[in-house]
Amino acid sequence: MGKPFEIQKASIHPGQKVATWLEVCQDFDGPVKIPLLVCNGQKSGKCLYVVSGFYGDEYAGMEAIYQLFHWLKPDEMSGTFLGVPMLNTPAFDLIKRTGPDEIILNRTGSGNAKGFLTEKITKFFFDHIVSRADHGIEIIDIGIYYRITSFVAPVRRRDGSLDLDYPKAYGTDLIWIGNASPTVVRNAVGEAGVDVFMTELGGEGRCIEEHVDFEVKGMKNVLNHLKMIKGESALDIPCYYLYDSFWMHSQSGGIFRSKLELRQKVSKGEALATIYDLLDRELEVIQSPHDGIIIGFRTVPRIRPGDWTVWVGRIIEEIG
Repeated sequence: MGKPFEIQKASIHPGQKVATWLEVCQDFDGPVKIPLLVCNGQKSGKCLYVVSGFYGDEYAGMEAIYQLFHWLKPDEMSGTFLGVPMLNTPAFDLIKRTGPDEIILNRTGSGNAKGFLTEKITKFFFDHIVSRADHGIEIIDIGIYYRITSFVAPVRRRDGSLDLDYPKAYGTDLIWIGNASPTVVRNAVGEAGVDVFMTELGGEGRCIEEHVDFEVKGMKNVLNHLKMIKGESALDIPCYYLYDSFWMHSQSGGIFRSKLELRQKVSKGEALATIYDLLDRELEVIQSPHDGIIIGFRTVPRIRPGDWTVWVGRIIEEIG
């Protein structure tokens, strides 16, 4: 038999599903709030949180969490599912990457209770959600400027070990072992002792049904892997490491043009995109830094110096 899950004024008993608001802090017109979807299984088990909306212009992950929540049956489930479909609600309100303080939530580590609004939200998330969980999933879909393929990015545990079975259970075939910024939220989650991975798919500010379905299936796969529900394992899907690669930055500003496709194979030195000025004069050619496949690319034509352009993933080895 499971135990009640209590948070702020809500108490969710075993066998119950509840959608509730969590109050982070107070603004002049009322509290700043984030939504929480809790499905508390009839039996005891793991606690998994899934969060989307670190950025306010990402919608596929949000919709996927809602759909999974509707599908879950607490009387047939073990453990507790915590869904946060939109963490950065101030940014969501503005339909922007960031909230009114212009701070990137996914660069705030574990947050700061005495800091800016975005830092307060992150700290609240850590204190009330991360601290209660055994495992976590971050769903990112890259926002309105880019398009990206599906991959997962695991985080090392406190002791430096890497549990690849956990992110592999999601069901995608690409695993990025990269060096993310040290201030990203998932690094702080890993340091807090919670197994977590990030998954990315989609972009362009759209909520595409195919992407939502993929993410719902991925979350179900993980729930099955953690023995919270019954289902089929996704661990037999062949997977590949992605190393030593990330987005390339522009050196010029102007009009960005490319004819790329996701997962397209490219060769070192191959021209991938071109930047022109407003007189249609060529300013810069973006070339592939190595052999690989296209993981993501910019789709908004206006580009500024220093913006992301193209991500060429370098596949190193199959991991089975």
